[in-house]
Order: sequence, then C-alpha cells, then structure tokens
Amino acid sequence: MKNDTDNLTREAYKKHIKDSHNKHINKEDKQKVEYTNSGLKRKLNWTIFLLIIGIIIVYLVLFFFNP
Repeated sequence: MKNDTDNLTREAYKKHIKDSHNKHINKEDKQKVEYTNSGLKRKLNWTIFLLIIGIIIVYLVLFFFNP
C-alpha cells in the first residue's frame, strides 16, 4: 500500500508535513474556543437567572413591606 507522500520531493514533503501540522493546531484551537464559549455561556445563563431571582425578591419585599 503506497502513501500519498511516497512520490514527493523533499520540499513538497516538508510543505505537506507543515500543512498537516497547521491543520491539527487549528482544529485544537477551535476545540479550545468551543470549550471556553460553552463555559462562558453557562456562567452567563446562571448570572441572568440569579439577576431575575434578585429582581423578583426585591419586588416582593417592596410590595409587602411598603415603606
């Protein structure tokens, strides 16, 4: 079974290796960004939820203990 790199010149082989390495690095970077975004999304959702709960609590306190 022949590889794609069997008939390449030395320069073409180096370019092929460099390109495949860059593709691998780019894929890892995208995965890191997706992981970071998912963590930020979760934190933002919790923050919004807690702010809504806080607004409801303040509204109830002001409604029942009208100064």
